[in-house]
Amino acid sequence: VAMKLPAGASSGQRLRLNGRGMPRMQGGGHGDLFVEVKVVVPKELSQEERELIARLGQLRKEDPRANLRA
Repeated sequence: VAMKLPAGASSGQRLRLNGRGMPRMQGGGHGDLFVEVKVVVPKELSQEERELIARLGQLRKEDPRANLRA
């Protein structure tokens, strides 16, 4: 199934695809399919990619780890 991720989707987030799951035994139709988002970061970056990420870090003032703190 191809799908578009909503903006801001994070690793571990679960999304529901209504009616895209297993066929129902009774009543017909299909159940829902649940998808868990897994963000994979590349291990090797080009110099240009590193520079673009650094620039994005300068533009974005919020702390991306702030939501992880309890």
